[in-house]
Amino acid sequence: MKKRVTGRQPFAAVLVGVTLLGASVPLAATGASASSSVTTITVWGSGGDQTTEMAGIKYAVAQYNRMYQGKYKANLEFVPNITTVQETATPADEGTVMEGDGPTLSYLAYSGKIAPINGYVSSMNVSQQSKYILGQDTYKGKLYAMATINGTLTLYGNKALLNKVGITACGNNPTTASCYPSSWAKAWTATQFGQVLKKLAANASIKKLDNGYVWAANIAYGGEYGAYGFLPVLNSAGSPVVSNNSANVLKTAKVYTALQQFASWMPLNDQTAGSATSGGDGGAFTAGNEPLLWGGHWQLPSFMSGGVTSNGKNPGNVVGIPLPNFGYGAKDGAGSNVWEVGSNATTAQKKAAGAFLNLVSSPTFQDLYTYGNGTKVGGVAVYGDGAIPADPAAVAKDPTVAKGGVLYYAAQAENTACPAGKVLATCFAVPRPVTPAYPGIQQAVSTMFSSLFTQGAQGTVSLATVKSLVATAVDSINSYYQQFNNFK
Repeated sequence: MKKRVTGRQPFAAVLVGVTLLGASVPLAATGASASSSVTTITVWGSGGDQTTEMAGIKYAVAQYNRMYQGKYKANLEFVPNITTVQETATPADEGTVMEGDGPTLSYLAYSGKIAPINGYVSSMNVSQQSKYILGQDTYKGKLYAMATINGTLTLYGNKALLNKVGITACGNNPTTASCYPSSWAKAWTATQFGQVLKKLAANASIKKLDNGYVWAANIAYGGEYGAYGFLPVLNSAGSPVVSNNSANVLKTAKVYTALQQFASWMPLNDQTAGSATSGGDGGAFTAGNEPLLWGGHWQLPSFMSGGVTSNGKNPGNVVGIPLPNFGYGAKDGAGSNVWEVGSNATTAQKKAAGAFLNLVSSPTFQDLYTYGNGTKVGGVAVYGDGAIPADPAAVAKDPTVAKGGVLYYAAQAENTACPAGKVLATCFAVPRPVTPAYPGIQQAVSTMFSSLFTQGAQGTVSLATVKSLVATAVDSINSYYQQFNNFK
């Protein structure tokens, strides 16, 4: 999942310099290299707000230029709103190598904007990618991308505030509204989660911390998060969102009930959390003023240095809790950021791009990118975004997702994700729909949830209103399929 985007902006690429181990590596504008024997590529990185991820990408480019000096050279550009830029730019205007959002890969491949990478990347690196990531990154039998990370959602808890109202760890006991679970197989039911919110709101000292709100869900993030963040609600109600080029599978009583339950929690939800004007990375939760936050792995580093952990002195105060179960088992949003090769690349550039993809998908770089190497500036980690490595074998040594880590159980859910296109009660992470129609699905689902949030904050949302919102989303998705003749 691509992190917060604060609005759809026109294309803007910012060329940056890179420093590695004190050695400056100047990056020139894209074009012919000084030596005809050197193949130059342009690397597009996300222009998001996760500084540790941007630092990791800078590190990769600098390392690549050191490793292949005299043979390959990479110029780095950070591109805000990179997903929108990829979808709208012509192949000639795109980077040679691009960081992208996994679910949009099928659309980019269908549109001829990215090139297959079979034969250009290490077969060993490919074999080390998780199975569902390989499924996400394959279109019509050809591999189009490599991943560094495996994204995850979780419900972060402020242990001290939960304990204040008698909510302690469930451990091996049955899950109730008086304890918080860890295993996704033991998630709170939607009813129990509603009871938890009421219990928190009944405590005057907690309720006043954030203007009466007791949880947040990064609703203000916008962009692709509007789908990524809340598709698990639909999946947990048993819906795969689309089937046979249609979204009619969303029109079920279980989906309607789940959406009504979700809407009923909105009066206690801080809908500004996640916005650029409220701290970006969790707002009141990061400051220690909110008990619960429905959020992503990329926020964890800010918690580890924020008020919720006493500026890192009490890291155990942040606990990982599974998202609520809306009837068909708790579901996480599976998916990863990926690295793709632009279709306008020459054969020589594809070889150079393959070398870069090998670097960013290597176990060594996955370690650096996900949990860092201990480097800190002003007490804040330079590297490590809290994500799950794309290589399942790397999970055991990543303290964030290893046993005892905040995201341990989320990592277990991700590494046993449902097959693409399937929603099963026995798995706890569901890949976003793997289809060229994803841009249309993302827009329709985001719009539906945005309307639900707004109306839910104002009061009870009726069944008729929910059915109308779902019908509008279904019509929009179905029209998208029809617009492209079902992507035949």
